[in-house]
Amino acid sequence: MRPHVLQPCQDFLLQTTFHEALMKAADSDQTYLATVKALLKGDCKVDKDSSMEKDLLLYENRWYIGKDESPSRTIMEAEHDSKIAGHLGTYKTIGRVRANFYWPKMDENITEYVRSCDVCQRNKVIRHKKLDSKNP
Repeated sequence: MRPHVLQPCQDFLLQTTFHEALMKAADSDQTYLATVKALLKGDCKVDKDSSMEKDLLLYENRWYIGKDESPSRTIMEAEHDSKIAGHLGTYKTIGRVRANFYWPKMDENITEYVRSCDVCQRNKVIRHKKLDSKNP
């Protein structure tokens, strides 16, 4: 989807405080800043899937989250822990996050986050066949 199609959703997701957190995280990420600078110069070496919107970097039409873990943690909490998200599993959480955001090693981070979720671990459904104690 193009960013203008996601606009209503992104306006909701990028509330002022979160937008400020993304901007602050971007200011401390040298790779992020170098990519933005190259994009603004029109450098042809920049990945063709990178673009700018609302002073933030997009990668493949998703908000690019820099190396700072705070924004990515906030996103994972919102997409996994909220009552609306309902502690869905790893794959559904990845899908929800991937719809609007991107960061390096995102899938690995989300997988680890879901595995470490106390609520999910306590309420996990066991899918293995029960062993009969009389006939091992």
